[in-house]
Amino acid sequence: MPFSAVIPRIEADALIRENPLWQPLFGRFRVEQPLGASALSCAFSVTEAEGGSGGLLVLSRHLWQGRELGHWRHLVLHAARMQAQGWLTPLEVGDTLPWVLYPLGPGCSTLAQPEAHLGTMNESDGLKMGQALAQALALAHEAQIPHGDLQPWMAVQTPDGTLLAGMGLAYDYAHSVRWAMSPQSQLVDPLLRATFQRDTQQLALLMYGVLSGEPALDDGDLYRAWRRLPPQGSTFLQPPRKDRMSAETRQVLARALHHRVDQRFVSSRGLVRAVDTVVQTQAEQDPQVLQTLMSRAATYGLLPGNPDTFPRLQRLSSLRQCPSHDLVMVLLADIGLACELVRVSNSALRHGGALGVNDAVLSLHRILGMRGLRGIARIARALEQSPRSLNDEQMALMTQQFMLVRKAARLAQILSPAGYDTETVYIIGLLQNLGRLMVVAHLPQDASQIHHHIRQTLKTLTQDSGASLPPVLTLAQQACTSVLGLDFDTISRATLRQWGLGPEVQALANAIGSDQAARQEPTGDHHLLRLTASLANEAVYLHTLGSPMLEIWLPQLLAAYRPGLALTLTDLRKGLATVMDTSGGDLPLVPTQLRSDLWIGQEIQEDLLEMWRPDGQ
Repeated sequence: MPFSAVIPRIEADALIRENPLWQPLFGRFRVEQPLGASALSCAFSVTEAEGGSGGLLVLSRHLWQGRELGHWRHLVLHAARMQAQGWLTPLEVGDTLPWVLYPLGPGCSTLAQPEAHLGTMNESDGLKMGQALAQALALAHEAQIPHGDLQPWMAVQTPDGTLLAGMGLAYDYAHSVRWAMSPQSQLVDPLLRATFQRDTQQLALLMYGVLSGEPALDDGDLYRAWRRLPPQGSTFLQPPRKDRMSAETRQVLARALHHRVDQRFVSSRGLVRAVDTVVQTQAEQDPQVLQTLMSRAATYGLLPGNPDTFPRLQRLSSLRQCPSHDLVMVLLADIGLACELVRVSNSALRHGGALGVNDAVLSLHRILGMRGLRGIARIARALEQSPRSLNDEQMALMTQQFMLVRKAARLAQILSPAGYDTETVYIIGLLQNLGRLMVVAHLPQDASQIHHHIRQTLKTLTQDSGASLPPVLTLAQQACTSVLGLDFDTISRATLRQWGLGPEVQALANAIGSDQAARQEPTGDHHLLRLTASLANEAVYLHTLGSPMLEIWLPQLLAAYRPGLALTLTDLRKGLATVMDTSGGDLPLVPTQLRSDLWIGQEIQEDLLEMWRPDGQ
């Protein structure tokens, strides 16, 4: 069924037929075509009765009078004066009734009209239309201007793009008057906040219909469809068909229209960023959120350093002879410093032409020999002084995530096959979580949303699926996509590509979820190490759920990865028990029998202390 066929028309609307305002003439305007009607607003295509240009006339169904009409005119005129990008500027605002006239020139049409071909757009054009409307809506909300009834007839397609009409048209101004006179008038109006959230929901419903070709809930009145969604109603919206849009677009819409309020976008700006990221990714451009991450990493450092690193190095340097493996263990325990050393060393070697396309230095022993202790101390000192503006909750989340990543990397060492360098396995475990750690460190608010989304999804999934193994790594990637528009692996690949590392190393840093491991063809040592680190990551994730189903899930988890790994259930259980032990379970392993050939003497102690002196004197 064409989208325009289900949009409520004024001829079929009993409320409008009974309204004495419904006449062929509306003041000095002649009604040419009714465009649509909802419980809150209606729209007409009109021309001036005595000749002249036509336009789009939108009317609030609340026929305000007196002080309410004054509040309505104030907000609508305020929005008109702003002339913000993406807003359709009014030509005229009603004096005695709440109506607004907008220009509707040649080549322009609302999305409610058949000539707009709503529901037959390809995904690229539909996303660009949604992107323009979302940006316009976000600007309005940031200016504290609600829309009130975002409908297809409020979106106007012009030769220059899609513009949004009706700013402030359908808000409840009777409540606005009461709130302005109440003692709480200095606080944020809860109805205003709820209207912002409804605007975002109705825009997501509009995008759903445009991109899927079928109106959400088969209802062209987006306000009525919104009323049927939880928590107002009890109707669950089915996800759009996979053949109509990409997985990233489906995840963004699923987040925006989630049946749980706490899983939706907090604001329209969150929807803007997610849609922007999908559009830029499909255009093969670096998404804005990725550019923001890279910029902050360049300004503040890739990841924050561990404040315990300097005391540990200081104690080791006080020894007459210090085995290098002890020093490397300290460096590995500091995730920020370890990743920064890998970045700096590989970037330098790549620019110098010393590395092949798929070569990489992932051994801190080799990096220690290349840069020396003074070079490492200089890097570590810069990381320690990196500024961080995190509140207590965000700091607690970052600390928890860093601890879990260390435990996952340590478990990967324990589970790694004999003969492989456990130090390299540990670094691979860190790199598989690089995207997640960067989001936690540089986008703390988004990280909190992602973390909450993952926990709630896993909680719901485990309640519904019972003993079935939840694909936690895949769900984490989907949660990141629904918030940022791209997943953790995309961030990791982009970061490693910036370091100059080749495709094989980038593939190592992409974890394989339990729902995908069986479909992966073994391709050699790299694949084996990648599977080992992925298994460790998923096992630690499952353990953090604190579910009594863990003992049932572990055999399923091992079975998913077993085609590529020669591990037993006992190995997995013992390794998991070791790393989840609170007494040093996250400390890395460095085999001393392989690392006793390099000794660091006491002569570097003064240089080290000079580099790390707090007062810089």
